[in-house]
Amino acid sequence: MSVNLEPLNPLTEIFLVSFSILYGIMLSSLNGLVLFQFGQLFTPVGRIVFRRIAVSFIAITLAPVIFFAIVLLQLQAVQLPLNMKTVVGVFFLSLSVFIFYRVLHLLISLIGERDWLYDLKREPYFNNDDNQSRIQIIMRSSWEGQLVGVIVYGVLGLIGWLLLFN
Repeated sequence: MSVNLEPLNPLTEIFLVSFSILYGIMLSSLNGLVLFQFGQLFTPVGRIVFRRIAVSFIAITLAPVIFFAIVLLQLQAVQLPLNMKTVVGVFFLSLSVFIFYRVLHLLISLIGERDWLYDLKREPYFNNDDNQSRIQIIMRSSWEGQLVGVIVYGVLGLIGWLLLFN
């Protein structure tokens, strides 16, 4: 196994920084959704908590990391000029991090109220009305509206890709 110690090209650095900042913002905006509640795994609601952890891990940890790696490696593999078009393309690709956020909201709005991801009556964290309200808003939102969010960020990512590699 060899290690390439060449410096990152400027567009790769811009993507690395902008994606990382936006990923942090995305994670921060998930506050209140109780996605990784490992302490509740071996309780009566453990099965629901496990499903929520699994879905969350795939949607907001694994998928964004794979996307990040693919784009980062592609940007590093080609030499692109540093101009307005490529910088805008990189920022649009960075905005794609919100696809994963919207996919998670889409799943919550589709299956959240069926006690598949949340059991607001039995889970102790949700005994407080403030903790229930954020999740209930997402559960009661239309899945179609959440899908529009996925599509919007997907189109922005596609435009970014086309600005860079077309």
